[in-house]
Amino acid sequence: MTTYSTVFNQQFGASNEPINALFEFDQDFTGDGLNDIQVTLSLNPGANSGTEDMLGVAFDIAGDATSGLQIVNIDRSEQSNTQTLSTFNPTVVIGPNQVSDSGPLDPGFNTSGSDSAEPYDVGIKFSEQGSGEGIVQTASFVISKPGAFLDKSLIENTNWWVRLQSTNGGGESAKTGGFIGMIPGGGTPPTPNPSIFIDKVTNGADGLNILAGELITWTYTVSNTGNVPLSNITVTDDKETGLTYSAGDANSNALLDTNEVWTYTKTGTAQPGNYSNTGSVTGNYNGTPVSSSDPSSYFGADPKIAIDKVTRSAPVQGDGLLVPQGSPISWIYTVTNTGNVPLSNVQVTDNQGVVPVYQSGDTNLDGKLDLTESWVYSANGTAILGSYQNTGTVQGSYTDDLTNPATPTDSDDSSYTGMLPPGARTPGFWSNWPAVWNANASDDSSFAGRAGFPTSDILRPPYTAATRDPVTGQITVGILVGDYNRNGQTDAGENTLFYTLQEARTIVNASLTQQQDRRYTLDRSLIASWLNYLAVNPAPTGDMSQAIMWLQRSTPDENGDGKGDGNLSLQASTYRVPASSPAWSNLSNTYNGLPTGEVLNNKLDSYNNTGLFGPQPII
Repeated sequence: MTTYSTVFNQQFGASNEPINALFEFDQDFTGDGLNDIQVTLSLNPGANSGTEDMLGVAFDIAGDATSGLQIVNIDRSEQSNTQTLSTFNPTVVIGPNQVSDSGPLDPGFNTSGSDSAEPYDVGIKFSEQGSGEGIVQTASFVISKPGAFLDKSLIENTNWWVRLQSTNGGGESAKTGGFIGMIPGGGTPPTPNPSIFIDKVTNGADGLNILAGELITWTYTVSNTGNVPLSNITVTDDKETGLTYSAGDANSNALLDTNEVWTYTKTGTAQPGNYSNTGSVTGNYNGTPVSSSDPSSYFGADPKIAIDKVTRSAPVQGDGLLVPQGSPISWIYTVTNTGNVPLSNVQVTDNQGVVPVYQSGDTNLDGKLDLTESWVYSANGTAILGSYQNTGTVQGSYTDDLTNPATPTDSDDSSYTGMLPPGARTPGFWSNWPAVWNANASDDSSFAGRAGFPTSDILRPPYTAATRDPVTGQITVGILVGDYNRNGQTDAGENTLFYTLQEARTIVNASLTQQQDRRYTLDRSLIASWLNYLAVNPAPTGDMSQAIMWLQRSTPDENGDGKGDGNLSLQASTYRVPASSPAWSNLSNTYNGLPTGEVLNNKLDSYNNTGLFGPQPII
């Protein structure tokens, strides 16, 4: 702090009283981080008779720099304990060259007289006239300007006027003036350095995982990182509107002071996925704009889970299957993560009391169902007679960074119909009973209810009423050998041979002459086995699949898919397989990676005659 003192003793009226004047610079007297000027005026003790009352002071401001000027922290006292302090509440008027007796701003005491420099820029009234009102003999005040540093230059080369009166009946009132020229010494004021900073967080931090649908609160904290107060503070967000000021302007002066931190808030609801928005603040200091921005983000966690439950009756799995009563079945539960966060504590249950057991899927062995993983569970059972349905349910758990919990769940039904197997039948049976497989319900009464017969035509719904020929693409009544799910279509991964009813009957009825081409021999057994499968008998599906592959190699490729399509009459001379062919019979019983035709025929023929078969190859 730097000080300067002088004595005002210029007489402007009939008398004057010397006034001691003390000026203090280079210090913040108001707590806003900016330097002010403190002025203390006191009646010179040598001239004090104890009855003088200081009514007020008027003075100029260098360059008439009164815009925004404030007079604060006014304090008054006496110089003895014999008087009563004035009860008048001090008043201030400020205006460039407007303070004088005749206005426009009247300070409330006389400022005229010989050599008076009125009009002045500032007038401060300390005391009211009159002996009963009280006495002021020392007064101090602070000259301040929000947002600006003040230094000694503000009052250099300025005129001052102090008005006093005697309270003991004296006939004269003192009018004392003074002039302040250049003030020696004093520090150099710091540069004005406006700066602002904003810190934006989402629910108290950045980058949190927050459950979608939860409350979001964005907090924008604005601080003054410079050394001057800032005005016109505006806080915005690039995606959100309606930000609300919360707190911070401690002195309610609408200025972001250097010791203040202002906060704003905005609420919303967490959305799934990544979300980022940016808070920005702008302010101003004497026409100089300042600004700052800060992004904040969160990840909207959207935990979801899905289960797909199917029934498996080898070699096919799906829903609504027809399965032989008493045959082994299993249920496959495939669990996937359909949300956007890993899930813990995955549990699969079944409403029919079977216990699904985890099989595979946790590729990184972290115990969490990750977004790229599919977990497989299975349970086993034995097919009952009639309709059966059970429901698989899965539940997982997730807790976000704010400890909000979620337990996503999903369920899926699967069913089958258990059929009483009529028993496997030979090619001769199927040749003699075309009514069982002619896709015509009108003649079912000829066999329905008979022991060892299906309950209805095996080519009617719920079996296969019509099939799609892989060669022509047409829907045609017939049989699609290898269509294990009985949907009439050649699905991905299936090897099939299509025959119209007439073609199939020709093969089943093949004469011994035709059977010299061993393709007829094997195909006759294969079609009989397939009809046994369609009748919902347990069947050697692995052996049938190998027989299909053997015939695909021995018949023309009509649709260009690289596999033969089962036609035994087309290019017969080229594809005919005689009994002497190694593809039909050889000492190793294999040919080009498959069992020979004779081996396959023996297996299927035995099944057609007995209904029995051994362990099946996996195709």
